[in-house]
Amino acid sequence: MSGVLGTDPQTSAQVAGLFAQGLLLPWGARAGVRGRSHRLILMAKAGYDPTAARDLWVRMAEAAKGQSRPPEFLSTHPSEETRIRQIEGWLPEAQKYYKPR
Repeated sequence: MSGVLGTDPQTSAQVAGLFAQGLLLPWGARAGVRGRSHRLILMAKAGYDPTAARDLWVRMAEAAKGQSRPPEFLSTHPSEETRIRQIEGWLPEAQKYYKPR
């Protein structure tokens, strides 16, 4: 007996799992985004320059160039480019708390 999309049952289960994962990941990712923005502010309050977080992800993006990755919507983590954009959006708020030592 063939499963969904005319494939074997095991492949159908894998496809269904990927579909469910794609639907559920954005919900968990929202909590992660809130956590990352709060951590950037905590970093600034602790005296660390929050722009260093952006610099780190720029270097991570450079290191990841040419590597094969699943589509971001199927990943448990945002891409480096998404992280950089998010950090750039949070930097003005985090900079309010940064006091260089």
